[in-house]
Amino acid sequence: MPQLSQRTVVAGLLVIGIGVTVWMVSNPPEVTSQPRTEYVPLVRVHEVALQTIQLPVYTRGTVSPVSPITLVAEVGGRVESIAPQMSDGGFFKKGDKLFQIERRPYELEVTKAQAAVANARLHVAQAEAMTRSNKAMAGFELSPYARGEPQLQDAQFALKAAQAGLEEAQTRLARTAVVAPFDGRVKRRLAQLGQAVTPGAPLAEGYGIAFAEVRLPVTAEQMALLPGLNRPDLDVEPIRVELTEPGTGNRWTGTVVRAEGEIDVRDRLLYVAARVPDPYGLGDGAARTSPLMAGAFVEARIDGREYPNVAALPRAAAEGEDSVWVVNADGRLERRQVQVLLRGKEQIYVGEGLRAGDQVLLTKLDTRVEGMRVNVEPASAETAAPPRPRGSAG
Repeated sequence: MPQLSQRTVVAGLLVIGIGVTVWMVSNPPEVTSQPRTEYVPLVRVHEVALQTIQLPVYTRGTVSPVSPITLVAEVGGRVESIAPQMSDGGFFKKGDKLFQIERRPYELEVTKAQAAVANARLHVAQAEAMTRSNKAMAGFELSPYARGEPQLQDAQFALKAAQAGLEEAQTRLARTAVVAPFDGRVKRRLAQLGQAVTPGAPLAEGYGIAFAEVRLPVTAEQMALLPGLNRPDLDVEPIRVELTEPGTGNRWTGTVVRAEGEIDVRDRLLYVAARVPDPYGLGDGAARTSPLMAGAFVEARIDGREYPNVAALPRAAAEGEDSVWVVNADGRLERRQVQVLLRGKEQIYVGEGLRAGDQVLLTKLDTRVEGMRVNVEPASAETAAPPRPRGSAG
């Protein structure tokens, strides 16, 4: 009997469980669906304006003097005098007498040479007189020697040699004065007052101040923006360059005058030379400016060639090497392939791939996919003014 009761209880529980399961399947709970909210970020954009732009080339370099020179003694002797401006950093003008080497020995040489010329002229006069006297003898047939012709010729040659000796002595005397060949500045004085020097001995080092030059490295991409520097057959207008000293902000204007003849194998860069006239502002009528010192480190901005229909974008717009993100008319993101002409310090310059009025994304999003919806900030969109526009293009 107890065994029968257990079976009855188990069977009853099984029937109840089946009934509950059937009821739950037949009456499922109602599920309330919630609409999914789309994430739409707020972004900043740059509105594209196409213009004709003169693309700049940015580089940097060190100022060097155009005409470095070492003043040397052309004759030997004791240094008798030194000009007051011949101190380190002093300025001198063309024609200034900078050093004087003792003159007396060379004045004596000139005196001896003058005496030799006078003696040679006397011999020429005597030979001419003898020749005239012999020619006056009638009825005699004389040899050239008897007529005195070789003697006269020898006397004339001796006179020319004596005159050449006098000219050489006068030249040596003139070279006792060391004269400035151009306007310049003293880098370092080497000779001292009373010092005995030999021919060829260095007296001072200096450089010209009419111009200053800066050797500027450029890449192959930048060189494409400077046409004509490697084409001597082209009549190219001077290329303007603006130099800035980073520490002081001082600025100077000059021109790029040439490109070097080969690529530097050490850094694979080509170098161009920029020249600034009157770097110290000492010329007649020149406005006094901060001096562009030799050895100064400067940043350079070179005017490159003009391109039409160029878009200047902030660097924040760049996505990789050749693409940007654009917000289309539907407010969705679209990735656009572009041609980047130049990457500047603050801007990139795009030649192809954008249209006027395109809205280029500036905000850095964690996730960016094609077709993603965004909201554009209304009036706070960044605008970047391109350098030196030459007119606009639609």
